[in-house]
Parts: sequence; structure tokens; C-alpha cells
Amino acid sequence: MMTRQTNRKPLTLPGRYHLGKGRGAEVTLSNISRGGCRFVDEEGHLAAGTRIHVYIDEAGPFPAQVRWVREDHAGVTFATPLDKTQLAHFRNCHIALRPQNDSAGAPDAPIEVMPRRCC
Repeated sequence: MMTRQTNRKPLTLPGRYHLGKGRGAEVTLSNISRGGCRFVDEEGHLAAGTRIHVYIDEAGPFPAQVRWVREDHAGVTFATPLDKTQLAHFRNCHIALRPQNDSAGAPDAPIEVMPRRCC
């Protein structure tokens, strides 16, 4: 069993990925860490081992490799871990919102974010 080398946070951000030249998709990135993230691949273009470029919000490209695909979800590992300051910037430039149906505010519940301008 493989274990994650970096902790992932339940943070959700807009993003996209590209395969080589051109083909790609807009996605919602989640569980973002310095080492990787996951997202739903509604286009179904990905398979384990595929090399892609990931854009987080408007930042990137971040070269990555698909590590796993289950149904329409994919998990990727960044070729070079994100810098701690980059990850902090992504967290600080978005306002976290708990899902409306989660009145208990469970700590492991996914968090949606609304972008805000960072200077």
C-alpha cells in the first residue's frame, strides 16, 4: 500500500489540465497538497501514467503524472512539489465555504471556495 508523502487539505479550487498539445478540460481540483491533487475527469481522457499539465486557478502549468483513475476521479502527483508559499497563496486567496447541507460543519467535509482578489 502506497502512502502519501505530503498532507492533503480538503480545499477545492478551480483548475484545468492539458494533455500534450491542446486536449484538456476545466476541472475542480480538490485535496490539494504540495505533492499533488485530485479531480473529476468528466471527459474521460486520462489513464494511470498519463503525463499532464495542471493549472491551479490561473497559476501553472505544473507538470504532473496521473497516479490513479477510479470511475471519473483522477489523482495526480506533481513532477516538482509545489512551493510552500505557492500552496499558502492558493489557500489565502480563496474564501472557504462549508457545504450548505453540512450544518454540523464536519472537519473532513470538502470545502468549496469562492475566489477573491489577492495582491
